[in-house]
Amino acid sequence: MTLLYGRISTCVTSLCGMKLALTIALRYAHSRRQFAMPSQVASSNDDLVILESPIINYQSHQVRIFCARKQKQPTTTFFFFLNFKQRALLPYLASSFAMHFTLDFMKLRMKQIATEYNSKLAAMKNELMADQDISEFQALAGALKAYITKTNVQCAQACRECCGSLGFASVNRLGFIRDAADAALSYESANAVLIQSAARHLLNAVRKQFTARGQMITSLQFLLKNLKHSFTEMNPMNLRNKNAASYLESELFQLKAFEYREQTLILELANSLQQQSSSTEDAWNNNLELVHELTSAHVERVMLQQFINFVNSPRVDDKVKPILGKLRSLFALDCMNRDSFFLEHRYIAGSKAMAINQSVNTICKELLPHVRSIVDAFGYPDHVIRAPIAGDWISYYKA
Repeated sequence: MTLLYGRISTCVTSLCGMKLALTIALRYAHSRRQFAMPSQVASSNDDLVILESPIINYQSHQVRIFCARKQKQPTTTFFFFLNFKQRALLPYLASSFAMHFTLDFMKLRMKQIATEYNSKLAAMKNELMADQDISEFQALAGALKAYITKTNVQCAQACRECCGSLGFASVNRLGFIRDAADAALSYESANAVLIQSAARHLLNAVRKQFTARGQMITSLQFLLKNLKHSFTEMNPMNLRNKNAASYLESELFQLKAFEYREQTLILELANSLQQQSSSTEDAWNNNLELVHELTSAHVERVMLQQFINFVNSPRVDDKVKPILGKLRSLFALDCMNRDSFFLEHRYIAGSKAMAINQSVNTICKELLPHVRSIVDAFGYPDHVIRAPIAGDWISYYKA
């Protein structure tokens, strides 16, 4: 239980640092202005007036902060800079919400496990807990710790870069946040060990299914599920709205895609390990890349499921649900956009991949008017933020 508390606490601490970095970077992005778009150039009394634009308006800045880690090749250096500023930060913002809802679920589940554990311990029973109950939770906690701490490092670095030279200044704290995030990578065991532990648990769970139901029945069930997907996705009668934004942003499409990826990677790993003629250790070592892909797919599927559960819960105000729905779609579609799995396994066609990428850009634009309200909802007061670029930084540096 001690390891569980430590790993969940590390996740919460890393997420707090990630939210703080996003708050600083996004507030600065709303006040920092540079470069004018052609539509913002006006003339007054024969003088050319250039209305500079806040850097949050640039697509590359949005996408990089809101969700993701995938950058497209630029056509020119200037337009790459404009695109970079929008698509830089917004995907991370969406990820932070997915992590928050997942950690809320983990903390509630940890409390339930601790209560059961203490009650059985007080009764002096030999069977303190079912092994599968706590082992499943331990594996997920370790995988989450690895995923969240790694994402926190990437987010802190992106926030630092997006703030330019002021982001490098120690007074603005982004360097400190990045250093703290880097140290968390090896708290409560190295991430590489936790990733492998989670993958082993997933393999053991599948092995138990094959043993309990029979290998033939389990294989047929998976085959039938794949055939059903192939018929639904590739049947010309069903292609009319498959690339529509409403379909791509639907909970059903996103969750089914994540489930398919996780199940496929589990069976691929199991099959690869079984076919290797080398020792068990060598076979495992030869498939470590697949192990990392599987664990990441498992964590993202759990995060998406918890995001959906929270948005659909009755405690969420109806006025907030559309914004949370956009953040959920941004998180899910960004994960699909940066993972080549879906194209390599022909889960989606090239046209749908382009539609997903376009949807990410569109969602970023739709969320843009709400960004300041979203980061303010994190609830960090000014005396906690303590970064000049998150406030009136022009007056601060003039003084």
